[in-house]
Amino acid sequence: KNINFEINKNAKIGICGESGSGKTTFADLISGLMKTDKGTIYINDKKLIKEETLIRSFSYCGQKNFLIEDTIKNNITFKGEINQEEEIQLNKLLKIVELDSFVNNLDSKINTLISSENGIKLSGGQAQRVCLARCLFTNKNFLVLDESINSIDSINKEKIIQNILNSFKDKTIILITHDVKLLKKFDEILVF
Repeated sequence: KNINFEINKNAKIGICGESGSGKTTFADLISGLMKTDKGTIYINDKKLIKEETLIRSFSYCGQKNFLIEDTIKNNITFKGEINQEEEIQLNKLLKIVELDSFVNNLDSKINTLISSENGIKLSGGQAQRVCLARCLFTNKNFLVLDESINSIDSINKEKIIQNILNSFKDKTIILITHDVKLLKKFDEILVF
């Protein structure tokens, strides 16, 4: 209630707070996934009229993610075919999310099927990394990570966040987490 602040272009913002304090609601509002019932969101001093404007600008990776019974590649890209530029981008993203060595050790590499019956079953941390790579693949201006790495071990969490911060300096990144070590990597911290 009654919050007022600005998010500057290319800002790196960490958000923390108690459960139920409104962190996810805040992320849903600024990502356009939820409409405001009070208050106003402005973009470059212009009042937001349609949430679709936000949805086109934000890439959101939440606490609960999903995988489809398809290849690792298609779970990240949601495309049957990708061009050479997208293939290069995909390989960079696998490194950023610390999934490249795992994928490269699979017989079918990026084309390995994720399935509970006929393919491989990923751990919770591996599944989160695939979903994080998907989020990054969309290449939007704003990246919101809402406790989207909580199933990943602490060493890889720190590596992944540092990789994202190093690789996406031209993006606005918002991380919601309870991990104080990760928050220290951000320029600004909001406590809810």
